[in-house]
Amino acid sequence: MKNFNKTSIAIATAFAFILVSCSGDSDPVDPIPADVNPPTEYSWLDDNGEETVSFGGQTTRLHQAAVICSRMGKSDATFAEIDEMFNLGEGFYDPTLNYSNSGKKVSNKTGAYSANSTEVLAMFNGWITEFTTDVVPAMISGTEATPGVAGVLPDDGSIRELNSKGMELDQLFTKGLIGALCADQIINGYLSEIKIGDDVDNVRSDNGGYTTMEHHWDEGYGYLYGLQPNQGVYDLDVINGDVLLYKYYAKSNFSDIQAPIYDAFKMGREAITMDASNGGTNIYSDVKMREATTIKNHISHIIGQKAYDYLKGAADHLDAGGERNGDFFHGLSEGVGFVVSLQFTYNDGAPHFSYSEVNSMLETLSNGNGLWDITSSELNLMASDIQASFNL
Repeated sequence: MKNFNKTSIAIATAFAFILVSCSGDSDPVDPIPADVNPPTEYSWLDDNGEETVSFGGQTTRLHQAAVICSRMGKSDATFAEIDEMFNLGEGFYDPTLNYSNSGKKVSNKTGAYSANSTEVLAMFNGWITEFTTDVVPAMISGTEATPGVAGVLPDDGSIRELNSKGMELDQLFTKGLIGALCADQIINGYLSEIKIGDDVDNVRSDNGGYTTMEHHWDEGYGYLYGLQPNQGVYDLDVINGDVLLYKYYAKSNFSDIQAPIYDAFKMGREAITMDASNGGTNIYSDVKMREATTIKNHISHIIGQKAYDYLKGAADHLDAGGERNGDFFHGLSEGVGFVVSLQFTYNDGAPHFSYSEVNSMLETLSNGNGLWDITSSELNLMASDIQASFNL
């Protein structure tokens, strides 16, 4: 953890200004900020010794999402139950998660920063309706899934529940939320200009606590690390029930960006805090925005890589003469969910794939009997487009 020291920061900043100002009188140069040295853990104390990092709302929503996603695969699930949890934030077994106690729910943060937020939310609600109306009855009756018919398929000791298009709707819902909830809130929300831009309040109260900008940054942090038992550090071996972004962030194939993402969150927060300790200056704004871009790019990479992996894997399976069995539909359904998430990624200020481009891919995946009919050529084409966009 790190304790603020307004005097030392002010002296360092003033010294940096003097050095630059004296370097030449004819061409004024913006002050060069002193080195930003974040703490070893994601923790900052105010002058009263109180922790200023807070992201309880994000932790609550990640818990809520985990419960909802789990219920999306159960044969005893009802529309009323899942709709109540998702849209109203009520009906959870743990009463502390209920909106009446927490003031939080998942639906109002799903695709919230998208220009097509209404359509995105309708898609998730459509999956809830379809699962409880079509798939659950088929699960109860034991109907075998066939082209155009919702039902179940065995998969090496497991049972895969498919809609009429051969898609596992819980996988679409869960992997879609990785983008529509976590990535959208981090990339397009809390680490964007509207939440951490220079016009956002970053003046600390005389009573201490966090500034508005610090809190926004911490809330972005919370959508990735919010279920970690120790608030200030992360443990790759402890998923702690997280079914969304952290679950994939922690996988070994992303070992090259795990520490850089965490370090960027710390560096950006330190830059914001140093400005706050200087009375709300923007001396370290460039550092903050640079680290935000690093985080956005790396998180986007996770989504792009997984979308590519699942689509390409399914294409290779078909090319090798593999069957359209439970494992095939399960993996490709995960891929479809990650395709949904592509529209919430970051590529120099725009998503790697727009809402309309994602919809075009979803239409290809859903045409006819959907995953029962999809060809390896179609899958390879989509995978190739994703590979090229993300430079995989």
